[in-house]
Amino acid sequence: MIRTNLALRKDKNSQAGFTLIEIIIAIGILASISLYAVTALTNQIETRNKLQQSNEAIHAAHAAMMRMTDDIRHAYLLNGNDEQVARSNSDVIGRPMFVLNGTPRLLLMTQAHQSLMANRAESNLAYAQYLVCPDLSAPSGVCKQSDSSAAPKQLVRIVDPGVNKVSDDAVITGVSQVLVNDLKELKFSAWNGQDFIPEWNTERSDFGKKLPKMVKVELSVFMPEDALTKQARDENLSGVPAERRSISLSTIVYLMYSAGQADLKEAKAEPGWIQ
Repeated sequence: MIRTNLALRKDKNSQAGFTLIEIIIAIGILASISLYAVTALTNQIETRNKLQQSNEAIHAAHAAMMRMTDDIRHAYLLNGNDEQVARSNSDVIGRPMFVLNGTPRLLLMTQAHQSLMANRAESNLAYAQYLVCPDLSAPSGVCKQSDSSAAPKQLVRIVDPGVNKVSDDAVITGVSQVLVNDLKELKFSAWNGQDFIPEWNTERSDFGKKLPKMVKVELSVFMPEDALTKQARDENLSGVPAERRSISLSTIVYLMYSAGQADLKEAKAEPGWIQ
């Protein structure tokens, strides 16, 4: 009887705990689960970062479009002869009021200016200019990046609340702000009554010192890409350059202060610009 009990105890003691193989298998399973969890978490973080960068690029494009739309909608042209203008503000005689060209560059006087500094005596009238950097004719400090053609293009807005004198082909001095860091394309075109044309200059006699009634703005912004996507695009073996993803926005802005004025050209019987 005593020997039987001792034998049973030995059998129970020999079956207690885990074998080395079981421990190794358990560790392997735990490591696999941990690796899967870390990989899933890493992918989730990368996806969140990509979405955040994409949302920031989209937000910047919409904010830039809204800023340009607001400035253009409130574009202002001084009325009256030079003597009347001289009595009101002698510094604005002969100043360009609305100039755009195919560079592209847009310069206009706008009533949409809002002072960003407290207790600063500024009116809502200011000069605003939009240009694409790198621009070799821009003052130092406006284009913050290298002038290399490989550098991404930037959309820059400059505002001058002091409305200092400037020629119609110059870059104004003032507070500059980068609206878009990776610009693909920017186009301005003004409505002359028949078509949208790429140039307008209120200081030239053939434009009759008139504001355009409408301005079309077309903006394209590159979407951000990670290092692997960029490397795959750069090493494309097909010989055909791969296009980067981009977002495109376009709008037609009606200039409030052009209401009631005649078009530069006689309007068409059918408005062909409507698509």
